[in-house]
Amino acid sequence: MKSSILKAFERKEHALAKQKLEELRELGELLKDQRVLSIFTETTQELENNIKTVYTNAVNSFNKIFDGQTNELEKSDLEFYQEQFLFIKNTEELREAFLSESCIQSDVFMLNLKSRVKAKLSTLDECKLDDGSLPMTLRKFKLLSQFYPSLYPKLPEDLKNVMKKIINQNLQTFKAKVSISNFYEAASEITSIQTSKEKLVKADLIEESTFKHVLQECKDSILELFKGKSK
Repeated sequence: MKSSILKAFERKEHALAKQKLEELRELGELLKDQRVLSIFTETTQELENNIKTVYTNAVNSFNKIFDGQTNELEKSDLEFYQEQFLFIKNTEELREAFLSESCIQSDVFMLNLKSRVKAKLSTLDECKLDDGSLPMTLRKFKLLSQFYPSLYPKLPEDLKNVMKKIINQNLQTFKAKVSISNFYEAASEITSIQTSKEKLVKADLIEESTFKHVLQECKDSILELFKGKSK
């Protein structure tokens, strides 16, 4: 009986697994057979362990790719994550009827996504505009927001604000170089801003308007310097 319940669970036949568990428990209670009741307990514990394994594997796989800087996040990665989420979600009736309160629930999948997004956003504060990992990070955010549009509705706006902060850091560096007449490094900085802009805009990872004020302020800073020197 234990084997048939576990196999039904693996085949995602959760209603059948629930039915067989109920039959096993009723049989043990009817016969007052501790051996049968022990099999029932062992089976429920193994089901809980299986659910935990499904969750752990899905979360570890996603987090390794999303948090890392070497692997692209693919649609297939999110499809696998969603498949495991639905697998656990479909065990709710089984869990409510027979499993413990500590058993993994489906909502922890979405909580994990939200926590990873929040953590990844915070790391962008340390990022520079010409950082090689930035385009990949933005692609990950873009794919995630497309796949789960309702998960983090503010993500596009939050990303835009973070990018403005990163761009403004480059702008301040440029202004500092101009203020001490270090034109070579100032020219290098504005070239870096322009190159990053072209790459990110072309890849549809950021709107061109986000850079507009920055490039204009760069030009204004140079003009102000020359005006001061001409007086």
